[in-house]
Amino acid sequence: MALDSKRAGNIHSKSGSSKAKLQAKFDENYHDIISDNPDDNPILASLIYTIQNLSEDIDSLRTFTDTELKGLININTAKTGISTAQANAITTNTAKTGISDDQANAITTNSNKTDGRYLYLPKTANFNADISSGLVYIPLSDGETEGSSTTRRTVFIAPCTGEVHKVHIRSNGSLLSSGRAATLQIKAWSAADGRSTLTELESENVSTVAGNTAMVATFSSSSAFRVGEQVHISMQLTDRVPTGAKNYYVTVVFKLDQNSM
Repeated sequence: MALDSKRAGNIHSKSGSSKAKLQAKFDENYHDIISDNPDDNPILASLIYTIQNLSEDIDSLRTFTDTELKGLININTAKTGISTAQANAITTNTAKTGISDDQANAITTNSNKTDGRYLYLPKTANFNADISSGLVYIPLSDGETEGSSTTRRTVFIAPCTGEVHKVHIRSNGSLLSSGRAATLQIKAWSAADGRSTLTELESENVSTVAGNTAMVATFSSSSAFRVGEQVHISMQLTDRVPTGAKNYYVTVVFKLDQNSM
C-alpha cells in the first residue's frame, strides 16, 4: 500500500539563527511552563497535548521500523521479490494469459473432449498364395481365405467414414527376382451401400524386398470410404515375378473418423 500524499503544511519556515531562537525557547523549557500550568493558557496547553500524542505515535513507528520491519527484511536473505528468470517470464508473456488463443480454440473445437477424432484400426490379413499371376483379395475377416474374387471373408464393412491409412507386408520368402526388386501393387476397393460392383479407390506400388523384410504402402485420402460401404484390399506382383506360393503376413491399418460414428 502506497503512502498518501502529505496533507499538513510546515509549522514554520524559519532557518539558521531564526530557527536557533526557537530552539533556545524549547531548551529553556517554555513548553514545560505551559504543561505545568495549563489553566494559564488552555489553548496552548491543548496544542502541546496533541503534539505530544503525535510524538508518541512517531516513536511507535520508529520502533516498528527498527525491529519488526528489519526482522522481516532479514528473513528474506536474498533481499529479492522474484528472480530475474521469473521477471523475464512475466515480460515474455505479454498477454499475461495462461494458454494461447490457438490452445483455447483447440479445446473448444474438441467439443466431445475425446482423446482424438481419428481411430487407427489394424486388421490382420495373413494368407498363402501365388500373387504373380493376378490380383488377390486378401482376407479381412479371417486368415487363409484369400481369392481372385471377393467373398464374405475378404470384406470389411465400414462402421463410419474413413480411409485406408497403411498396409504393412512381410513374406517368409524372398520377393526379389534374380536379386532385383519387382513391383508389388496394393489396391483399395469399395462397393457403395446397396451395390455389389467394386470401384477402385486408390492404387499404391512398393518395391519388393528380400524375405522377412517389411514393406509399407501408404495411402492417401483418395482411399476414403463412407459408412456402410464394403471395403476390400488386393495385392498383385504386376511384373509376374517372383512366382510361387508364399506366406504373406499383412496388417491393414484403417483410419476411422469417430465423429461419424
